[in-house]
Amino acid sequence: MERNNSGDEYCVMFSFLKRSASLDNREIKLKHLFKLCAAILFVANIANAQDKVVSPGQGTPERKMILDALRPKVEAELKTELVFMVSDIRASADWAFVMAQPQRKDGKKLDGKKIYGESWEHMDGFTLTAVLRKKSNQWTVLEHHIGATDVWWQSHCERQSALVKQVLGACP
Repeated sequence: MERNNSGDEYCVMFSFLKRSASLDNREIKLKHLFKLCAAILFVANIANAQDKVVSPGQGTPERKMILDALRPKVEAELKTELVFMVSDIRASADWAFVMAQPQRKDGKKLDGKKIYGESWEHMDGFTLTAVLRKKSNQWTVLEHHIGATDVWWQSHCERQSALVKQVLGACP
């Protein structure tokens, strides 16, 4: 007597297909989960990068943007084209601090007495200090001083985050 296993075969085949489909479904879910994790890590890295204080190196676009925002104000005050010899530059995503020595672009020496008169005697040379703020991807000079003998930028520390205080560097 022959036994017909076609019903059993279909059950086994259906069971195999069901397992196979659920494996495919799990693989798809795992792939989506992996993509989600990768996206979260990417966004976290961007947020983390924006929460850091950096010193933009020579030739970097960020340094150029900061100094280019500062240059017109200082050139107007000193009445000549300038380059900056930067001694300190710190920036976060939206705050920057610069300490530099402005120098004439043509290499000639700046004359403090001619520019500032009697005030020159009470100044710290041509040392430039500036605080800038970035909004809509553009740096704006909040305040700058040439020859300051005090830490004037401390006034920008009030009600600011620890990150901004780190950028400014002289906050109590």
